[in-house]
Amino acid sequence: MSHTPFPWHIMPGDVVPGVRGLGIFGADGTPVATVYHTFKDRERDNARLFAAAPEMHDACEADAVFWRHYIRCPKCAGTTFCPDAMMMAATASSLRAIALAKAKGEVRE
Repeated sequence: MSHTPFPWHIMPGDVVPGVRGLGIFGADGTPVATVYHTFKDRERDNARLFAAAPEMHDACEADAVFWRHYIRCPKCAGTTFCPDAMMMAATASSLRAIALAKAKGEVRE
């Protein structure tokens, strides 16, 4: 899958001449999305959610890796976690917490 390089950042400014908004940009400066000023809290929250999308993607990928391992691992056998599964679960949990914090605006840009 092709996508704009992570991380994504929110930058306020003129999205088009004379129209204020919040721009979401990739690590290389590529524009990803624009949220126009209409309802201040809603637009800020929407922009944060857009900007957290890469972290959410990473968290979902980590969850998928964990569950593929857990289902197939003879040590886990679908009932307990082997050391590898524990590490994968901890990684996925950490990535989910990071994505959620960024979406809520609890992480500095």
